[in-house]
Amino acid sequence: MIETKVKAIVLKNVDYKEKDKLVTIFSLEKGLVNVIVKNCKSSCYKLKFAYSAFSFAEFELISKGEFYFLKNATLIDNLYDICEDYGKFIVGNMMLELLLKTNRPLQANEILFINSLKGLNLLANDNVNEKILLLKFMLGLLKVNGFRLNFSRCNTCNMPYVNKIFLNLMMGEFECGSCKSDYSVIVEKEVFSLLKKINSLEITNLDDVTEEDKVVINAINLLCLNIEHRFNIKINSKSYF
Repeated sequence: MIETKVKAIVLKNVDYKEKDKLVTIFSLEKGLVNVIVKNCKSSCYKLKFAYSAFSFAEFELISKGEFYFLKNATLIDNLYDICEDYGKFIVGNMMLELLLKTNRPLQANEILFINSLKGLNLLANDNVNEKILLLKFMLGLLKVNGFRLNFSRCNTCNMPYVNKIFLNLMMGEFECGSCKSDYSVIVEKEVFSLLKKINSLEITNLDDVTEEDKVVINAINLLCLNIEHRFNIKINSKSYF
């Protein structure tokens, strides 16, 4: 039996046995961790934040074989304000789903954790364009996993982009019209320009980024398509856009 402490964001919970919950957290120290929270379904349970999505807390865990159990938890930041606004909730929900589905258990990713916490804090506390913030988060997620997109040159021929631009779903990279394949989908110029601009900015400097909502949504769907092919997953929350 080993005790450990981690700082983590709660991603989801499901009922486990009669009185318990199985909680998935994304931690700074260990990445994704599945934690069993015992006897937590009573109305008087004091650590409800420990299984509530969007909580950021320090968790004291006990490992027994392959399982982690919650010993105690201390709330660091309450990000529940995200749930008070429908648009922000949809974006926050996709961020949590992406963290859940693109990471492997017990593999820490410090940069992704810091970026995720920063993004969720901006979503909860600032007057941000939540869809633009989501695009920055998705671009960052690709980058920290080694899939940084090249907005300057075709990934295949290394020549500057001219006229039409495509996304090769097999490679997950942008390419020019001369190099497109049967696995390529065309990228609207407005979508490409928007993603290129967002990619060049810090997550805290997105206030001046403006674009028609249709273009922003098309950009979100394009990155969803790329991430789904890169990680072999299905992003359920994309249906809300």
